Amino acid sequence: MDRAHADADGIDAKSGVVLGASSFLLAGIAALQVAIGSHVASLPRGAPTPTWEIASRWLAGLAALSFLAVVAFSGLAMWPRKFSVAPTPVELRDLYLKAPGRKTKAIVMHARVDHYQETMDKVNRKADHMTKAFFALALEALLVAIILGIVAIARSIGHRHTADKE
Repeated sequence: MDRAHADADGIDAKSGVVLGASSFLLAGIAALQVAIGSHVASLPRGAPTPTWEIASRWLAGLAALSFLAVVAFSGLAMWPRKFSVAPTPVELRDLYLKAPGRKTKAIVMHARVDHYQETMDKVNRKADHMTKAFFALALEALLVAIILGIVAIARSIGHRHTADKE
């Protein structure tokens, strides 16, 4: 049971790291969108919005949705759960003081097995939610990388066009 509780605490810590990394990426997306917006604002009035800018905005929206998935799954993984424990000696005394010893031992054994299985089920659900949060983080990071690639290519093409005009 101690190992199961330690595993649950470890999952909570990992989920917190995933949530923090996802928040960092979302801040980066916001900064990128401000930079892209200022570039588009510098275009001549009436000029069409570049395709790369539209694509990066859509990808940023998808990354924001991925962030929301990270928040949801991390929240589910870290949601406080009460882990039950096997009967205490006081409970046993009060319930089974006059019962035969074999009956008390059987009840205690079954209670411990049931409580252990219940705890492991909770730990496994926490781990599943943390895994989903991690994959949503990976998707968010991939989308940020694609946005950065689009912006880098657009800047490179923009610099070449500027050099050609001069």
